[in-house]
Amino acid sequence: AKNKSVPTANRMPVPQTFDAYVHQLPSWEQNLLYAVDFKFEPFEICHRLATADETDDLLMVSDGSHTHIGLTYGWVFGTTAGIRYAEHSGPGYGTMSSHRAEAWGMLSCTLFLLHLERYTLEASPSPARPVKICTDNAGLVHRITKRMEYSEPYPNATLEADWDLVEQIYDVTCKIKSFAISHEWVKGHQDQN
Repeated sequence: AKNKSVPTANRMPVPQTFDAYVHQLPSWEQNLLYAVDFKFEPFEICHRLATADETDDLLMVSDGSHTHIGLTYGWVFGTTAGIRYAEHSGPGYGTMSSHRAEAWGMLSCTLFLLHLERYTLEASPSPARPVKICTDNAGLVHRITKRMEYSEPYPNATLEADWDLVEQIYDVTCKIKSFAISHEWVKGHQDQN
C-alpha cells in the first residue's frame, strides 16, 4: 500500500495579544473592539474571576450619546467592589438617536465578553458567571429583555428602529457560555427623581 499523506489545514497563527486577535475578526467586530483599554490583561481577568474576585458581582456599564457630529459610546467592565478590568469607547453609525448610540455601546460590550471568552479559551464555568449589563436607556433594556424571550425574530420586530443592533446583541449574547448576561436599567443624569 502506498503511503498517502494526510492534508493539513492551514492554520492562522495564534495571536499573541488581544489586539492581534481582534485584527483577525470581521471588520464590523474590529470596529467595535479596536483598542480596548485593559486594566488587567485578558488572562489576568480570567484568573481574577476564578480567584480574588470570585464572589464579587460583575458589572458592564455602557452609555451612548449623539450630537450633530455623530454617535459615540463607551463602556466599563468591572466588579461592584470597584475593580475595573477593561474599558472602551468608540463611534456608532446610522440614524442619530440616543437609543442607537446606547445600542452600539451594548453591542460592543457584549461582543467584548464573547471575545474575552474565545481569546482566553475559557472553559465555561459551571454555572456561568452572572454579569449585569447596565444602561440608562430604559427602552433599550426593555427591547433586549423582550427579545431574549423568543428564539426566532418576529417579522414585525424588523420594522422597529435599530432592530439591526437589537438583533445583533441577541445573537452575540446567545453565543456566550462563560457569562450569564442580564440587562438592567440604571438612572441616568437626564432622569428626574
